[in-house]
Amino acid sequence: MVDVTNLDLYELLDIKDEKCTTRDLVRGFRRQALQCHPDKFPDDPTANERFLKIKKALEILSDQKARDAYDSCRLQKKIQEQKYQQMDDKRKKFKQTLEQNEKQAQQQTNSTIKTQTTDEKFKIEIERLRREGSQLLTDELEKLNLFNQKQMNKQDYLNSDGCRIIIRWNMKDLSKQLYNEKELENVFSKYGCIKHIFIKKSSAILEFENEHVSQIIEQEKGLDDYVQFISIRIIQTHKQIPKSKLTETTKKEVKADFEDYEATILKRLASFQNSQTTTII
Repeated sequence: MVDVTNLDLYELLDIKDEKCTTRDLVRGFRRQALQCHPDKFPDDPTANERFLKIKKALEILSDQKARDAYDSCRLQKKIQEQKYQQMDDKRKKFKQTLEQNEKQAQQQTNSTIKTQTTDEKFKIEIERLRREGSQLLTDELEKLNLFNQKQMNKQDYLNSDGCRIIIRWNMKDLSKQLYNEKELENVFSKYGCIKHIFIKKSSAILEFENEHVSQIIEQEKGLDDYVQFISIRIIQTHKQIPKSKLTETTKKEVKADFEDYEATILKRLASFQNSQTTTII
């Protein structure tokens, strides 16, 4: 569990104004999460620890009661810090000794009457949030996970060597339904195993695991109750050959062509010499 009692929650979210709105808090959380999300930095314990802290910061500051308790606690600490900075060294030492003695006396007392300090009120609100949870934080975490998953899918798509098709359909026919991932998979899965589906308003890109699909796919009409396909185009893709290998292959091809050319010239010269010898005889 993250101990936030001594942390500046606004600073964690890179927010300067304490009167910021919930939207400002969410924006701050999203910016910071991009720099330390566990999905992006799985082997970085520092990033993981920071992500837990900003999660807690959003959870507390987005809850009004917890935020009020935290602000009171934070203000009290600032006032005490300012007073402490104004003291000379002798008074600072005296104050430290006095506070230490008060703390020891408080631990030894058996009194049941207890006044809640700002720190204690804040801890109570933290415990309440731990039990109840934060719906805003849950929603933001789901959005982050979805975003990261899409980024990973895009990277897989770019690195893939499977066959892709581009589909376009008619958006003008309002009486027909639009395609989603499930319907497109139902239509095209008979041509091969589909790895990724990316949909825009009037088009989609499907990627298959196999490198080739049948040309018949370009004649696919789709489902009767859905919008009509305008065009389906196959794109054959292959993994890019590294430049060094490409250069090496090119050199081999040039060398082979030159050797063939050289052999042809030598053959012609030999033939010419034979004909000359025959003529002289």
